[in-house]
Amino acid sequence: ASLEERLAALVVMRNTFHGLLRSVTLLDDDRALRRLEETISRTVRTNYYRAGGRTPTIRSGGVPYTSYKVLVGDIQHSRPTDLLFEVWVHSARMEGVHLRGSFVARGGIRWSDRPDDFRTEILGLANTQMIKNAVIVPGGSKGGFVARSTPGDTEERWEEGR
Repeated sequence: ASLEERLAALVVMRNTFHGLLRSVTLLDDDRALRRLEETISRTVRTNYYRAGGRTPTIRSGGVPYTSYKVLVGDIQHSRPTDLLFEVWVHSARMEGVHLRGSFVARGGIRWSDRPDDFRTEILGLANTQMIKNAVIVPGGSKGGFVARSTPGDTEERWEEGR
């Protein structure tokens, strides 16, 4: 389909969605659905529609994964943030996030052992990185991931994290 056809289909989908919102009776449900729509509309890139190649790489765990790049600096109904982008990566074996403060940013990546709140850990580190890099580059960044199926001994965990 052409770009014009896809944009026209998007208008129809949004109108249908907003029409269906009229039947939502709870305010919290309405807010959650509207924020979900806003997050989806701020997603600027995804690999969801790609097959991932004929042979997924060892680094991706040898399994398909999905990633979403969200322009969080433009999301209106969220906490104020200095971030520009969040990139979420998810597979059956790992989950990760990369937080960027600007188009040009420096930072690193961290293996987290906090599967329930690793994003909070990485956000704190990203904010610190932005302050440290203020003189060097316009913004900081930080990435982190957790292994979902953590093997038993230390050597196996190290290999899983690599």
